[in-house]
Amino acid sequence: MKRVQSATSRMRGALACGLIISGFLTMSCGGGGLGTPVSQFPSRDALDSAADDSATPSPSGKMIELDQWQMAAPAAELDAVNQSLTDGLRQRLSASDKAKFSPELACAAREAARIYAEHDALPDFGLQDYLVMRCGGSALSVQMAVAYIETRPDQSDAQVQSGMQKFTDDMIDAGLQGPHITMGIGFARGAARAATVIAHSSLAAEIKYAPVLATGSEVKISGTSFSLADSILGVITSGQYGVALCQPDRSVKL
Repeated sequence: MKRVQSATSRMRGALACGLIISGFLTMSCGGGGLGTPVSQFPSRDALDSAADDSATPSPSGKMIELDQWQMAAPAAELDAVNQSLTDGLRQRLSASDKAKFSPELACAAREAARIYAEHDALPDFGLQDYLVMRCGGSALSVQMAVAYIETRPDQSDAQVQSGMQKFTDDMIDAGLQGPHITMGIGFARGAARAATVIAHSSLAAEIKYAPVLATGSEVKISGTSFSLADSILGVITSGQYGVALCQPDRSVKL
C-alpha cells in the first residue's frame, strides 16, 4: 500500500505583490506488477481488512530544505501520465461550481512531485511558495499532499500511477473540502520511487493578474474577494531586501 502524506503551507505574500483584498479592486504598485509499496501499517492482514475504508492523508508529511532547485523547462506537451491525470481532474472539477482546475498549481504540483521522487520528501514551505509563484500562481495559501510508491525499472509510468490511483482519488476528495477550491495535480518518477502530488487552495480572492516581477513603473492587479474585509493592502519588493506599499485605486468602488 502506498503511504500518503500531506503538508500545509503557511499564508504567504507574492514575490512581487501580495494582497489582502475586499470586493472588486484595482491596485497599482510602483517599482508487470508493482514494486514493494511504502507502508507504515502494522501488517498485511490489517491492510486487507481495511481495504474498503477510505484513506485519509497523514497530517505529518516529510519535508526537505534544499539550497537550490532547478525547475524543469516548460514542455510543449505533458507526458502521458500527467496528461491523463490532468484530464481526469479537469473533468471531475468541471462538475462542481465550487472548484476549478489551476494550471499554475498543476505546474507547482509537478515540480513538488519531482522533488519528492528525488529526495523522498516534499519541498519545505519556502520552496513551495517559490514553486507556486514561479508557476504564475496567486493563491494566498496552498496545501500539498503526496502519494508515493517504490518502483522497479521494468514498470511503466502508467502501471506505477495505477498503483497509486486510489490514494490519488482520496487526496482529491480531501482537498475538495471547503469553498472556492482551486486545484492542480502532478506526477513525477525518479530512480527508485514515483510520486503524485495534489496542490490545492481555498481562495480568499480571485486575482485576475498578478505578475511575478514588476517590469516598469506600474503594475495593476485586479480581482474579486469571496468574503468581506475591512481594508485593502498591497506590498511590492523593492531591491534585494526592501518592500514598498502599493497604492489602492480610490476610483474603484468596493
